[in-house]
Amino acid sequence: MLSNDSGLTADVIHQVNGRDFFDAIRVKQWIKNLVVPVVGFSMLEAEAELQSSILSIVCAFCAFCLAASSIYVFNDMMDIRKDRAHPVKRFRPIASGRIGASFLCALLAVSCPSAIFLAYIASPQIMFLLLMYFIINIAYCTRLKHVAQVDIVCVGSGFTLRALTGAYAVGTQVDFWILAAVTFSCMGLAVMKRMKELQALGGSGETRPVLAQYHYETLVRAHDIFMVLALQSLLMFLHRSSQKFSNQFTIAVFMTAMSGALLVFMHRVHSEQDGDPTALIYRNKSMAALMLLSLVALFLFK
Repeated sequence: MLSNDSGLTADVIHQVNGRDFFDAIRVKQWIKNLVVPVVGFSMLEAEAELQSSILSIVCAFCAFCLAASSIYVFNDMMDIRKDRAHPVKRFRPIASGRIGASFLCALLAVSCPSAIFLAYIASPQIMFLLLMYFIINIAYCTRLKHVAQVDIVCVGSGFTLRALTGAYAVGTQVDFWILAAVTFSCMGLAVMKRMKELQALGGSGETRPVLAQYHYETLVRAHDIFMVLALQSLLMFLHRSSQKFSNQFTIAVFMTAMSGALLVFMHRVHSEQDGDPTALIYRNKSMAALMLLSLVALFLFK
C-alpha cells in the first residue's frame, strides 16, 4: 500500500507533526457525524429522554468519528500513488510522505477496535450499523469507488447509517421523512463532489478512474433531483412535527434560516472549484450561522 519512501520509520514515530496528524485523520470531516446527534435529538419527545440517552449519543458520535478517520487513513494508504498525481491531494500528509506506514498501521490498530467498542457501549444495534459502515467503506476503498453510480451510493449510505444510529441512540425508530431528507441530501452532496471533480480534473480518469464514466450534465440533473427530494422530505417531516412546537414562529425561523443557507450553499457550489461540502461550511461563516440558527430553532423552542 505505502512505498518504502513514505518518510517516517517506526523509530521516529514521535516526530509526526500534530497538524499533519489531524489532517491525516480529517478532524474537520467529523462535522459530518453531527448527523448522529441531530437526528437523535430530533426524535426525542421529552427532556427526561435526553438525560437517559446522552451517553449513547456521545458514544455513537465518537465511534463514527473514529471509524470515519480510520477509513480516511485506509483510503489514503490505498490511493497514495494516485494522490501523488493529484494537483491538491499530493500535498496531504500521507501522499507527501510526511506520515509513514508504521505510524498509520499502529493508528488503525487502535482506532478501529476503539470505534467498535464505543459503538457497543451505545448499543449492540449501533455496533452492527458501525460494522456495516466499515464493510461498505472498505469495499468502496478497495473496489467500489471505481464503479460509476455505485461509488456515489456507497458515500450516501454512510449518512443513512448515521441517521439510523442517531435514532437507535435514543431508543426509537427513525422518522421516515427525516431519514429520506438525510439520505437524499447526502446523495446530492456526493453527486456534487463528483461534479466538481469532473469539472476540475476532466474525464480522463488519470487521478480518479471512475470520472471517465460520468457526464457532467447528467450529474447536474441528478444533483438537482436529489436536492429537491431532500427539501420535500424535510418539509414533510416539519409538517408532521409541527404540532410538537408550542410556537409556530419556530417553524418560520427554521424555514427562513434554511432557505438562506441553501441560497448561500448553491451560490458557493457553482462559483468555487472545491466540491467538499465541509470545506464550504468552514469557509462560509454566513452559511454556518444560518444552519446553526435553524438547529437552535428546532431544538431550543420545542
